[in-house]
Amino acid sequence: WKVRFDHIMVDEFQDTNKLQMDLLRCLVGAHKNICVVGDDDQSIYGFRGAEISNILHFERFFPNPAVVTLEENYRSTNPILNTANGVIRHNKDRRAKKLWSAREGAEPVRRRAPT
Repeated sequence: WKVRFDHIMVDEFQDTNKLQMDLLRCLVGAHKNICVVGDDDQSIYGFRGAEISNILHFERFFPNPAVVTLEENYRSTNPILNTANGVIRHNKDRRAKKLWSAREGAEPVRRRAPT
């Protein structure tokens, strides 16, 4: 299988487990043509065995990668993203990032009591 694939891409990499990482390491040949996409702050499958360390320590498995951090958000406004940044900055073992948007937004984020 290693010789069949010159390039490998994995989406939602933050939710991979140890077995998946071991398989990926076996599949990636000497060419090291691997691309992964993921967000360590969006890892939600720890209960299924996902290991956030796969994305946080990617460089240990595949040395010298080009890392592109996508911080611009096209859906939300800055008040929402500023609130999100305030919450996620407390996550342990995360890569630093600061979400932002060209969409300023006028409404502040408010907490509302359930009705």
